[in-house]
Amino acid sequence: MKILHLIHTLLFYAALFLTGVLLLILMTITAWLPYNLNNLYFQVTRFFARILLLIAGVRVEVRGKEYLSSADGSILAVNHPGFIDFLVYYVVVPFRFRYVIAYTFFQAPLIRFLVRKMGYIPLGERPEKRRRISIIGSGAEIIGAIKKGDILLVFPEGQRKKEPGEVMARFRTWTARVVQLTGVKIIPMAIRGTETILPKMRFILYPGKITLTIGSPMALDPALPAELATDQLQKAMLSLYFS
Repeated sequence: MKILHLIHTLLFYAALFLTGVLLLILMTITAWLPYNLNNLYFQVTRFFARILLLIAGVRVEVRGKEYLSSADGSILAVNHPGFIDFLVYYVVVPFRFRYVIAYTFFQAPLIRFLVRKMGYIPLGERPEKRRRISIIGSGAEIIGAIKKGDILLVFPEGQRKKEPGEVMARFRTWTARVVQLTGVKIIPMAIRGTETILPKMRFILYPGKITLTIGSPMALDPALPAELATDQLQKAMLSLYFS
């Protein structure tokens, strides 16, 4: 059984590597074109994400998908229990969105080229100590994207480390502060199952079922302290997780 899991895992990573190569080739070939091809890159990535989940043997159950019937919320807030989460969001969300991810993904030249072409936004540039988001650094790009009408997908946990027994790490306040500052609504989502299919910092892949529960768009009162608004968001996502 362990050998079969290993073979399956190697097949998945081979397909993942090939996907990255094909996307890199596509983006390199089209880089000189004077057109905005972000939507094309998104749709191609979405297509490959479906194939990768199929190869991984993952079944996805979605609850509350009606809340994603249109781009009513400018921010989608999700938890991040496993590395395969990224593929699930590409498959489930029906409209183009932009990931907000740690700036460390932008340090390797090839990866930086890929994620920039796909519209990812770096979170916590080097000058922003301890990922305290400022309006000058990452915050300016995030707020600018929202004002343009872009849909952002964010990870309020902002870290991998969890305390024993926790299903979500304590949320950072930057997500709530952005929502309060811009006045947009946020759509909370909670995913479970990816932590057993492909846990963080693990190599072996185990097929299984993933459940993604989507909540109704919510507003965060700008008069509330950011810490209390953050607690509201985390409670909403925890409620979805355990529903």
